[in-house]
Amino acid sequence: MIKKIGKKSLDLAVSLFGLFAIIDLYMSVFEYGVSISEISIHEIIFSCIFFKLLLRHYRVCRDNEIAKYELIFRPFKLIGYVYLFSVSAFIVVMFYDFNWAYEILLINYISDNLSQIILFGLVILSIYVGTYKILHAKAEDKNDTLGAEA
Repeated sequence: MIKKIGKKSLDLAVSLFGLFAIIDLYMSVFEYGVSISEISIHEIIFSCIFFKLLLRHYRVCRDNEIAKYELIFRPFKLIGYVYLFSVSAFIVVMFYDFNWAYEILLINYISDNLSQIILFGLVILSIYVGTYKILHAKAEDKNDTLGAEA
């Protein structure tokens, strides 16, 4: 019983971290707060792919009768795990060689588009890989039988 509660609370915490990561990622899109004119082409493309993958996740969960909890929290949980991995990898690099970590931060400061492209790519990859597999194959025509001749 305690292991289940611990696992669910860890999943909830990682899901919230993933939700905050997505909010932060989209807040960086509107970094200057001017208007919609500051959105670049790669941000529009990644946003369209992101929402298409979320729609795919919803359809697969609906067709396979997955629980609502998993439907809502699974994408955020996957994004949270990816972000936790990337942050922990950066912390390990920072403790290993501080100058190299400083150069990484300097490159991200100079080329903010590079870090956005990498983060959007990780988000898209985590949702694509983390979506449940299709279990039920929909029949094209239920009246169609094998060997029946018209």
